[in-house]
Formats: sequence, structure tokens, C-alpha cells
Amino acid sequence: AHEQFKASLKTAEDDFNQLAALDKQIKSFNVGPNPYTWFTMEALEDTWRNLQKIIKERDEELNREHQRQEENDMLRKRFAQAANQFHQWLTETRSAMMEGSGTLD
Repeated sequence: AHEQFKASLKTAEDDFNQLAALDKQIKSFNVGPNPYTWFTMEALEDTWRNLQKIIKERDEELNREHQRQEENDMLRKRFAQAANQFHQWLTETRSAMMEGSGTLD
């Protein structure tokens, strides 16, 4: 899902660049701020930078979680191997004890 989101950012980045170009063109006409919106190019740039920062942080979090999962999987496999060896030893020891002859005295 995160990769799909990142892929969709290309369209958003194109839209953002178009807005920047329009803002530059409007400012070249020496007009005042738009009274019908609180959005300014500076606010949009701050939001875009913040979004880029958040995406980078999310990528780092996902990479850390992936590494943690890999380490957990390795530990799971090591535990399963040790448990299988113990089970084999326990089965062999039980069989040897059952086959043993003699008295308990």
C-alpha cells in the first residue's frame, strides 16, 4: 500500500509543479494575495516538504520493521531446529528406556 501511495505522488508532484508555475506567473502581474483562499504557495511548499519528510520517515520505519521481521524469522527457524533436535533426543531416550531390560532395584 505504501509503494502504491508513493507511486501516486508523481501525479501530485506534477500538480504541485503546475501550481508553482501558475503562482510565479500570477506574481509577475504584481497582484495582491487572493482574498478567497488561505492557501499560499509558501504554505503549499511547507506542506509538500513535510509530506516528503513523513514519507522518508515511513520508509525508514518500514525498513526497520522488515529487518526486525527477518531477524524474528531467523530466530524462529533456530528455535524450531533446536526443538526438533530435542524432540528427537527425547523420543530416542524414551525408546531406549522402554527397551531396557532388568529390574529397577
